Amino acid sequence: MLAVVLALMSALGYGCSDFAAGLASRRAGVIQVTLMASAVSAVLVAAVLPFAASPAPSTAALAWGFGAGAGGTLGAFALYLGFRLAAFSVAGPISAVGSAGFSVLAGLLLGERPSALALAGIGLALPAIVGVSAGGGDSGEKAAVADWRGLGLGLLAGAGFAV
Repeated sequence: MLAVVLALMSALGYGCSDFAAGLASRRAGVIQVTLMASAVSAVLVAAVLPFAASPAPSTAALAWGFGAGAGGTLGAFALYLGFRLAAFSVAGPISAVGSAGFSVLAGLLLGERPSALALAGIGLALPAIVGVSAGGGDSGEKAAVADWRGLGLGLLAGAGFAV
């Protein structure tokens, strides 16, 4: 039960922070918002790490963590830029689908073999994310260009988050 509560708290935290950063990126520079979010995250990790890690992480683990943080920062930059240039309902869900899809693909390429039920869930979840977020929006050339930007930046964000 603790895992479920922590997962829900994590999802709430991600959702709120992405929404707030998305709004901030429409008013301030995307680079400033990304750097501020990364700096706050680094401070929080540095504050919690001594209490959460026993024994201390190895140099290799810290290097992997740094790489994951760099991927997350790239993903956040692309997501916030997507929020600035396109609708939240385009860039956000595409980044979620991209992150999940790239992670599943990497796992399969590295030899993981999920059960048939797990693969069916993955196959249903990815289009469901898109379906839930789809909505009637503006039509026209300007909206189409924004949607393509949101799609591209959402995929780039998903790739960064998958790292």
